[in-house]
Amino acid sequence: MSGRAGDQPRGRYRHGVVRWVAAGVIVLALVAAVLPSFGAVPGDADGATVSVPTTSATGSTAPPPSTVTTLEAAPTTSGNGAPEDTDTDVPSLYELLSNDPQFSSVENAIEAAGLFDDLENGGPFTLFAPSNDAFEALDPAFAGALNADPRLLEDILFHHALAGIHDSRELREGSIEMVDGSSVEIDIGPDGITLVSGVTAATVTDADLAASNGVLHVVDGILIPPGIDAVVDDDAAVSVSVAAGGVVLTGAVGDAAQRARLREAVEEAVDPASVDDRLVVDPAAAAGDARLDDLAAVGGLLPIEFVDGDARLAGEAIAVGGVVVDDAARRRLENLAAELDTDVLLDLERRPTADSLLARTISAEIERLLAAKPLRFVSGVRFADPSAGATLDRVAGLVKAADGLVVAIVGFTDTGGNAATNLRISLLRAEAVENELVRRGVPADDLATAGFGETAPVLVDGVEDAAASRRVEVAVRLSEPTP
Repeated sequence: MSGRAGDQPRGRYRHGVVRWVAAGVIVLALVAAVLPSFGAVPGDADGATVSVPTTSATGSTAPPPSTVTTLEAAPTTSGNGAPEDTDTDVPSLYELLSNDPQFSSVENAIEAAGLFDDLENGGPFTLFAPSNDAFEALDPAFAGALNADPRLLEDILFHHALAGIHDSRELREGSIEMVDGSSVEIDIGPDGITLVSGVTAATVTDADLAASNGVLHVVDGILIPPGIDAVVDDDAAVSVSVAAGGVVLTGAVGDAAQRARLREAVEEAVDPASVDDRLVVDPAAAAGDARLDDLAAVGGLLPIEFVDGDARLAGEAIAVGGVVVDDAARRRLENLAAELDTDVLLDLERRPTADSLLARTISAEIERLLAAKPLRFVSGVRFADPSAGATLDRVAGLVKAADGLVVAIVGFTDTGGNAATNLRISLLRAEAVENELVRRGVPADDLATAGFGETAPVLVDGVEDAAASRRVEVAVRLSEPTP
């Protein structure tokens, strides 16, 4: 993390471009033959075949007779660009968070704000990490504003980090400057160490968790910098926010029927598990059915057309702001807005074009996601994991983040049955994932599929794990420039 110039504006609703930062080692061993720039594709129209490595349960590969191309990673660097030596036995700050379920909310916030690399490879930092309970205590409307605005989310996260390593014994009463450049007051009393920022406070509940690039203290609250208004107007409280493949619903609805209509609209686009429903029923504060129905119509498009952003009731209108996938997505939103009775105010920008750093980062995030939640199949094209829909929502959210990417989708089978049939099944699996991503708004031109059949089974102690072998893998790289 690094501080930013103090003249950058703050606000409750800013829809900046989602930024993804470098994320360590990326190896594309299993997709070296997926695209012309990777090599020939088995099962494609040209009939070429390429050997691929056999994958072990630990992720190691045995090289085949032919050569498999890998993408070499740059050395890990600190924030100033110098190579950094880390103790591989000690987790990074990010690993401390990702390995502990009490930090799932702050981990998601870090990813949505694009700060993964700062906490994985940067530092050293002292991080005051809010627990999940701290996030749940936020005003639902303000939580929705955070989810829709990566820059606002970044402001909050920077306000919880201190440069250098400061264990609890070194902290003293008084003012300290956080990474965002603003100050936090430390108070040491009977309850321990408490941090105060404006009207917000957070007490350290667990201290001195060591990391390779700093130290982590757990806190029970979220600190809001004095320059950020944490109060959301009543007429803007009902919102549908989209970020990182997920949807957050916030605000007051009149009854259970209004709530159901909003949920049904967004669940047409994403898996129900990807919807965070923070709506409350309050007939006195709710909008009328007609305006809620129009918001639901817009909200149903957001998970498909947006990289991040939100739609919210604002007075007698619906305000829609955020980053769209492409010009076609913009037109579809404009066409829908023209059909509705409620005025729709659009403030849209196009997603950025990726560079090599961004492409490697997105690929690393997908690799990490699918290592935890692999896309496996029972048979044919039927997913083995009931939560596969939510995983695909997350994959779509990642690959939609930038233009200029090629997404390679590669299918595999176990070694049972006929090899030719398995080759066909593996391609059908890749195409099934492709269709799911297109349905979630990923442009079809960004995707390429291939099937490797039974040529790369997953082995455990030399024995095939058939269930793990029936899978689809996804990798990302920059597209080749048009001649």
